[in-house]
Amino acid sequence: MRMIDRRRLLSVAASAAILAVVAPRTGSTQQLTRDDVFRDPDTPVLGNPNGDVTVVEFFDYQCPYCKKSHPDVKSVVAEDGNVRLIMKDWPVFGDASVFAAQAVLGANEIGV
Repeated sequence: MRMIDRRRLLSVAASAAILAVVAPRTGSTQQLTRDDVFRDPDTPVLGNPNGDVTVVEFFDYQCPYCKKSHPDVKSVVAEDGNVRLIMKDWPVFGDASVFAAQAVLGANEIGV
């Protein structure tokens, strides 16, 4: 298994975040603000909530690439100890993905 260092993780995460934010805007009038992404109180935050580096992971619960890469992301966050990881569900694989995102956020809200 290839190890991912902090620089590589951050460059991949930044590229994915830019693509995830910019790509859906085509044909849409909704504008995401910086606070929508970084300070949404309903969005789960892992790692160090006061970390000096913030990574936003956009993902779909059904995405095999997201599932495969998440353990590496968690490992880097845990090893570094100073990364704030924001988890933004981005349900792109249809109704089942929307349902999964709603179920997880609902479970989080009631403390499950």
